[in-house]
Amino acid sequence: MMLHGLMNAGPVAMTVFLLGAGIPLAMRKVPMNHFYGFRVPKTMSSPEIWYEANYNTGVNMITASGVTLLVWAGCFLIGGGALAAFVAVPVTVVTQAAGLIVSFVQLSKL
Repeated sequence: MMLHGLMNAGPVAMTVFLLGAGIPLAMRKVPMNHFYGFRVPKTMSSPEIWYEANYNTGVNMITASGVTLLVWAGCFLIGGGALAAFVAVPVTVVTQAAGLIVSFVQLSKL
């Protein structure tokens, strides 16, 4: 039982970190910078694009993290720690990758 808890700790911590990192972006609180946010040439081209793209990215990060946590909770309730540990990394990767892809699609429309 302890091993399954340890196997879930890293992905859960990363998901909670990504959820927290998405909140200031979704609140449009992060000014243009070279360290934090959705930083590609187009987003760095104007403050309007920066804030809109980072708002979208923040919402996508929060959504992906919420979905991930719900899937883990469901797996844990249905199959216990072993099932939750088995799906932890793949679910994290798939949901966050989907959020990133959606962010790029949204950016292409700005």
